[in-house]
Amino acid sequence: MLSVDKWLSDQNGVGIGRKGTIDSPQLLEAPFWTVDTLFYLIPDPGFALLFIYSFCQLVNWKKLDESTGVPSLSKKTIEALKINIPCKTEQQKIGAIFAKLDSLIAANQSKLEELKTVKKLAMQKVFDQEWRFRGFTDPWEQRKLGDVVDWSRGEGLSKKYLNTKKNGIPAIHYADLYKFGPIMRQTLHFTNSHTGKVLKEGDLLFPMSDVTPKGLARVVSVITNGILAGGDILIASPQKDFGSFLSYEINKNKGQILRYVTGTTIRHINANSLSKLIVHGTKKAEELEISKLLISIDSLIAANQRQQKKPWIRGPP
Repeated sequence: MLSVDKWLSDQNGVGIGRKGTIDSPQLLEAPFWTVDTLFYLIPDPGFALLFIYSFCQLVNWKKLDESTGVPSLSKKTIEALKINIPCKTEQQKIGAIFAKLDSLIAANQSKLEELKTVKKLAMQKVFDQEWRFRGFTDPWEQRKLGDVVDWSRGEGLSKKYLNTKKNGIPAIHYADLYKFGPIMRQTLHFTNSHTGKVLKEGDLLFPMSDVTPKGLARVVSVITNGILAGGDILIASPQKDFGSFLSYEINKNKGQILRYVTGTTIRHINANSLSKLIVHGTKKAEELEISKLLISIDSLIAANQRQQKKPWIRGPP
């Protein structure tokens, strides 16, 4: 830990990276001292700090990078930036608005991380059987996936016949599997083609090929009937269990899948290998309660993520 006897500034300012991380301006609270890889800006009396800070956040600093190695900025480059300046009162109001938005974004991000932590804990405790719903005490049964599902494959359904305009029948292309978590509530694509394998509620979908082993370590469960599945998708239809329950458990233990991945340039997985995955089963009523719990947490996470993607600033109507 380094300490100094003399500060560089007794006024609040904005710090901008000179080398390394150049695209993350930070508010600096006085008194402060900086390292030699950081520029700092102190607004003149006629300028509001939060307004200047907001402007710095809008600059594409990476585009101003002057090096071919470690990202770097120069004082000359920063001083050459042009900025439209309103009166100080308006500057203060604009700066205050952006400061409030920063606080809201930070709060949403904190809430999102908390929800992800809750989900991780719930997954661990539920599938280790440390947490049980009231009324359920029987031990779970360990099985192999191949003993509790029936296998099939997606068919045809070329990507050229898919659309995102909700025109036709809901459909899923194998590449869509990488855009979902354990549960698929609605499809990204639709089709007017009648090729494709018709899915049932609870079906488990595995991608059959990818360029990385990690890309194959996933499964998605559909929760509606009538979706069409295209080629390169393995379909596991549960005989008795809830597909969502199995999907959450397999995704929790996705490392199991990696040991069965084959290939070098393009990686593959097949039904024979996936049939060896170890899964557990309990009473359907308990599987349902577990599924409902985890789906509700996922819904909260998704809602929070959507909130973060909303436009915070809108022009006048």
